[in-house]
Amino acid sequence: AFYLWLAKKLNLLPAEQQDLETVFRGFLEKKRNSYLLLYLLLQEEKKTPSPAERLARLEECFDAGCTSPFLYLSAWELLSGEEALLRKLSPFLTQVLCFGQKQGMLTTGLLKRAAFLSANEKKYSSAVYNLLARGYESCPDDDILEAICQLLIKGEPIRKECFPWYARAVQRDLRITRLYEYYMETYDAPASATIPLPVRMYFATNNTLGEKKKALLFASIILHREEDPTGYLNYANQIRPFALESLKNGRINRNYAVLYQQFFSKPETPEIAALLTHVLFAQRVTVSGPEIRRVVVCHNALKQERAYPCRDGVAYPRIYSDDASLLFEDERHRRFSATVTHTREPLFRPREIAQACMNHGIDDAGLELYLCKEKAFQMDVNSRSVGDYRAAEKNEAFTDAYRRILRRKLLEYDLAHPEEKLPPGTMPPESVEVYAQADRVMTAQLLIREERFEDAFRVVSEYGYEQIPIKLLVRLASNMVGRAKPEDEEELLCLTSHVFENGKYDETVLRYLQDHYEGTLESLCRLLEKLNGFGMNAHALEEKILRQAMATHMFPERESETLKSYIRSHGDPAVILRFLAFLSRHYFLAGRPLDDDVFSFIEEKVKDENLDDACRLALLKHYAQSGVPEDKMGLCRELLGEMNDKGYRFDFYSKLPEKVIQAYQIEDKIFLQEQFSPESRVVLRYRLTEQGADPGDWISEPMRHVYGGIFVKEFLLFYGETLTYNLRVMTNGAIRTTDTYEISLSDMDTNGQTRYKLINRMLEARDHRDREAYERAWKQYQIQEKRVSEFLSLIEDHRPEDGEIEE
Repeated sequence: AFYLWLAKKLNLLPAEQQDLETVFRGFLEKKRNSYLLLYLLLQEEKKTPSPAERLARLEECFDAGCTSPFLYLSAWELLSGEEALLRKLSPFLTQVLCFGQKQGMLTTGLLKRAAFLSANEKKYSSAVYNLLARGYESCPDDDILEAICQLLIKGEPIRKECFPWYARAVQRDLRITRLYEYYMETYDAPASATIPLPVRMYFATNNTLGEKKKALLFASIILHREEDPTGYLNYANQIRPFALESLKNGRINRNYAVLYQQFFSKPETPEIAALLTHVLFAQRVTVSGPEIRRVVVCHNALKQERAYPCRDGVAYPRIYSDDASLLFEDERHRRFSATVTHTREPLFRPREIAQACMNHGIDDAGLELYLCKEKAFQMDVNSRSVGDYRAAEKNEAFTDAYRRILRRKLLEYDLAHPEEKLPPGTMPPESVEVYAQADRVMTAQLLIREERFEDAFRVVSEYGYEQIPIKLLVRLASNMVGRAKPEDEEELLCLTSHVFENGKYDETVLRYLQDHYEGTLESLCRLLEKLNGFGMNAHALEEKILRQAMATHMFPERESETLKSYIRSHGDPAVILRFLAFLSRHYFLAGRPLDDDVFSFIEEKVKDENLDDACRLALLKHYAQSGVPEDKMGLCRELLGEMNDKGYRFDFYSKLPEKVIQAYQIEDKIFLQEQFSPESRVVLRYRLTEQGADPGDWISEPMRHVYGGIFVKEFLLFYGETLTYNLRVMTNGAIRTTDTYEISLSDMDTNGQTRYKLINRMLEARDHRDREAYERAWKQYQIQEKRVSEFLSLIEDHRPEDGEIEE
């Protein structure tokens, strides 16, 4: 086509072929998007088309798909030459205007005409918007601004990028339908920023905003009420009902917080207070990671963690303590902590509001945690806050560990303020154990102070009473006597014993111990002393002491006084006799000293046939060691005769008065006396050697077991004889032999009137060549022999005949 046109211009075509219009139309029908063919056709047309027609032909080419810059340039030349050709904003004409704007050729007239024509657009056009927006930068005209805003409203009017245009329109006070609504919907400044007066005035009577934007508007009105008090009054009837409804729905962000702080900082009803607790501790948490979907709050004091949704990187979790831990969960339920950057912004200053809510009796774990703090060192229990701590202690939403801390703090406070009466329901019986687990000492102290003795007794029985002041334990023990159940008697006995052993008691405790105490003999004696100090009857305790002493083979303090008191109170005779025998055996066999009073008691009972022989032997030994009073000489003689008849002969007999032992040939005898285990067998091996003679033969014979492990063998030695001996002792199958000992009468006292003594005196005088002494002894010996013969003849003459009865 181009070459045909060029040939015509050069007159190279025959005349009949020079009508190229028809040829070009044919070509153009086949290729409608060719600007070159259109251009050639327009050049060859015989009738020159009008600018409007040419513009229409160019638009058809554009619609066919042509995007040649020459096409735009041709159209621009037409429009710039005649602006009236711009009657609509078709895609072609819009593109042409953008082409001219890009080339810096767009006139103000065409721009304003485009702005005017944009009102006819039924929907948003990004090309028209870009045309007008760029044009407004060079020509800030209100008509263009209005056209831009109206165009935006036809599309997506609440996009963030729309706000600058709405703001300019509001500033220019343009009258555009729903401009103020869209202004507020796209408004992204905080409530602290000032909202234009026209907007505030508009919504004072026609508020169709969404919930969040209403909250923003109302928050701004409140924050600027001092600057615009009239505006605040205009909204007064709207804000409070809206705030209350929002509070009921639990809505929260910065703006809602302003509303709640304004109207509900002093909640008037429990209902309002309960609603406030759901939003009061919310914080605005901004998260850097776009993949985070939930923020999880963990408080060590609470059993359950709490999760809150995160939208657009912002969440509003309830955080009750600075010690709370935040975890961040993504859409795959993975949790992160330190790796997620975040910020926290409290929305309230909740201290006064929280306390006001608590005063309404609101039972909310978060509220209580905030007021009571989470760490023990942060807690401050005082007259104003003690009620908060009591409420928190009962809340089962808290962990057991945290509630133990609360209980310990409450116990400390209650004990430090005895003048304050505990409110009803404090530490009910079912809670006593958990309080004791928190601190058994303070729990017991408080219960005793409050005269809850049964509960206090349960605590000390279960957890012990170490470190509890002994005065309180005495009070507890005294009050529990008579109240304790039968199954608690053992614990009560332990308690009363404990206070007594620590030197604290009263009459009630002493009386109870007398009847039940089963301590050591030493402690029983101490108890007896205290009973005597109170002037109380201690007969039962005295008997218990005597019996225990005998059972344990231990000796009570002041045993004679105890025995004397027991006898004076008409004690059991069998117990008295047994105790006397117990003391006597230890005195007689072990040499343990006894008071003279004990021997007096034995003397009083000596005629009693139930009196043990140990008592009689002990009394004889006492006489031998201390001497026999004249008035007891007959008793001593009688006792010695009785014991001698039973075969009880001991070496101490020789220390008794001569006139007592004379009849039993005791002073003439030498006693070999040894003491071993009563189960032992003892064999005596001995020999006698006369003076100047060879040693005699060894003789072995068993020693007689006389009493209680005492083995005795009697010998009659003459002056100058020597007894050599040793012992062979078998005990529990073991045999041992003692050293060898010697006994001689060479240095013995030979004074005396018995025949044996006289013979020894004569032998001694002969040994010393003392003839005078020898003669005296011999003469005395003959006199005694004669008297004995005469006495025997007299007895023989008066012997009864057979058949006679002796009187």
